[in-house]
Amino acid sequence: EEKVMATSSPLLILAKKQSSGRGRQGRVWESPEGGFYGTYAFTTNSASTSFGGFSLAVGLSLVRSLGIDVDLLKLKWPNDLVSHDGRKLGGILIDVKHKSNSTIALIGIGINLLKISTKNIDAISVEELSGKLLTPIRTAMMLSDGVFETFNIFLEKEFSFFKAGWLKCSYGYNRRFVVESGGDCVDGLFRDIGNDGSLVLETREGPRVLASGHIKRIYAADD
Repeated sequence: EEKVMATSSPLLILAKKQSSGRGRQGRVWESPEGGFYGTYAFTTNSASTSFGGFSLAVGLSLVRSLGIDVDLLKLKWPNDLVSHDGRKLGGILIDVKHKSNSTIALIGIGINLLKISTKNIDAISVEELSGKLLTPIRTAMMLSDGVFETFNIFLEKEFSFFKAGWLKCSYGYNRRFVVESGGDCVDGLFRDIGNDGSLVLETREGPRVLASGHIKRIYAADD
């Protein structure tokens, strides 16, 4: 944190591999050499900025910067990049630390670049999805301008500015979700995203707005 606070410029820290990669809610992220594992660090003098939906805005930036057809690459709430058939290509982890007169935002990004072991049928790589062979350095060059721009726009306009674009790239829109949130399992149709990045499900009891959660199941379109 001290190193981030000591500079006015954004930072990017790249790792060749991670021995204990971390996802949301403490989940393990497999991080073999050859993938993109980067942490962007930003500071802002505003200590009151709300970062609700920031991971979604960053995800939209990544989809656009990777240049993979939106019919192939999708965004899964709240922070995953997935293929059109739901296999995970990457993830985003946001850590925001508020100080007395400033805020530090850390954006951790992991992306599978090279072909995945056939043992992991739930994952996919950029190479498998699009045929592109990317190195971590090349990926950083492709992503960084978009991430920097997203951060600056988000400070001014928050997630509402990115909402329409995110929905166009979303995975499972209008399909039935089962989401674990706050100790409950909520079953409903994915109908919208709130201006703070919350998931809006249409349930039998009416709309449910989920600020956080883990998607346990997404039903097929004809279920």
